[in-house]
Amino acid sequence: MTRQTTHLLARTACAVALALILNLSCSPQLTTLAATNGEGATGERTGAGRAERELSETEDRWLEANIHGDAKLAAQLLAEDYQGMTQSGAVEDKAQFVADVKAGGLRADSFYQDERSVRIFGETAVSTGRLSLKAQDGITQTRYTRVYVKRQGRWQLIIMQTTRIAR
Repeated sequence: MTRQTTHLLARTACAVALALILNLSCSPQLTTLAATNGEGATGERTGAGRAERELSETEDRWLEANIHGDAKLAAQLLAEDYQGMTQSGAVEDKAQFVADVKAGGLRADSFYQDERSVRIFGETAVSTGRLSLKAQDGITQTRYTRVYVKRQGRWQLIIMQTTRIAR
């Protein structure tokens, strides 16, 4: 195992541990966004519902930026200390990811996202789901885990793991 991979695994483990610690102290709500749309039983929006809606909108903007090659928007949504693990197992930082978006490496004709769920722990959120991308070379399906932090009033993606679903 390379030093870079070991370092990345340690950082990912720390992020997951932080989320678990926050889970114990912050009473998180697990919400399937498509099912509840952040509304309580009375239809009123809660603070958690607002945060889930904000995060859902951020995720939608994130996907749009990637498949349309909008490197400027992708850069705005990424934290400076972003680290991602790609479908092929490569590790990339913010500069590498933005360059890939700019080069059109992530473009798709359309996408469909389902099974999205979000756990919010104060200023940290973990989003998981399944994503299908349609491009000229066919359809690619992936599962993902994204960790966001809220900084200066907006959600920023700090860690992402994407795994291709084998056919």
